[in-house]
Amino acid sequence: MKTLRGIAVSPGYANGTVVVYRPPLLDRVERHAISPAEVEVEFKRFSAALANAMEEVTLVRQQVAADVGESEAKIFDAHAAMLSDPVLKEHIRERLVQEQLCAEAVLADEVQAFAKRLAASGSDYMRELAMDARDVGDRLLRHLCLDEGQSPLAQ
Repeated sequence: MKTLRGIAVSPGYANGTVVVYRPPLLDRVERHAISPAEVEVEFKRFSAALANAMEEVTLVRQQVAADVGESEAKIFDAHAAMLSDPVLKEHIRERLVQEQLCAEAVLADEVQAFAKRLAASGSDYMRELAMDARDVGDRLLRHLCLDEGQSPLAQ
């Protein structure tokens, strides 16, 4: 057993299990090659992650609208639009076929390239969209990793 010591923010002590949560991020995905036979499996994984991410964004938007307000919830409309963009799905499929890399790597490359183009535009609005694109990409990546057996943080 390892003992951790720190600075108390309130009197008393705590005893329990420490869980270190390291969410999957676009800039640190594991890259591995896939065979041509695995391309369709990877695309199905991506499609499932896309559907799950869209469902999650819809729920988060509803919750934010109810708790904070409709105006603040509108940011999730942009996230939903990015997730429902057919070009994203098409690019992911094409790159899976051409590059034969896992869906996580292809997604990370695609989102980072898109965000970089947005950020380079010089517009404050486009830089904010670039941050949104990275957020959407991280959300998709998290869902891809959950498909691989990672437990949700709530568990």
